[in-house]
Amino acid sequence: MKEGKRGFLPVSTPAETPVLLPLRGTKTSAGYDFFATCDLSIRPGETGRFVTDVKAYMEPDEMLLLVVRSSAGIKRHLMAANTVGIIDSDYFNNPQNEGNLHIVLRNLLPAMELEGYETIETKDGRTVAVPQIRDLTEANTVHIAKGERVVQGIFLPVLPSDNCNSQEERQGGFGSTGVRPKG
Repeated sequence: MKEGKRGFLPVSTPAETPVLLPLRGTKTSAGYDFFATCDLSIRPGETGRFVTDVKAYMEPDEMLLLVVRSSAGIKRHLMAANTVGIIDSDYFNNPQNEGNLHIVLRNLLPAMELEGYETIETKDGRTVAVPQIRDLTEANTVHIAKGERVVQGIFLPVLPSDNCNSQEERQGGFGSTGVRPKG
């Protein structure tokens, strides 16, 4: 049950462990930190996902912006796989997934690096430069511990335009608002 204008609630599906609702790091923080719900390892150039078991409620003229915390982006080279997550107010309690928020992160670190070239001579007497590559997969895999804060949610107003507004109702969850122009 909603408790006010905006906030977070656990989804009704029972989680294996108690749900940690997002929390502001300080009393004036703009963002509410989301906690990883499982241990997660993300290899270089790949994505990892966790389901928060949290849903967000807000006024119809608001949205929740999900962004990677600066410490995770700068120090760990993580970004949201879709660059910025936008949660519409009508995502709350949608029929497909109850509004359960998913976090998908991409590791931007490289899996290999060029160390230089080795010059070799082929059987037919030609000289060829062969690249020497160092595998960085293990060193650049990012490990996120269960309970770690990696993403933050920020409530923002949504301003309608004078035109180009839709009267369609949400029918599903993630990626379900595929409104197409008529005509």
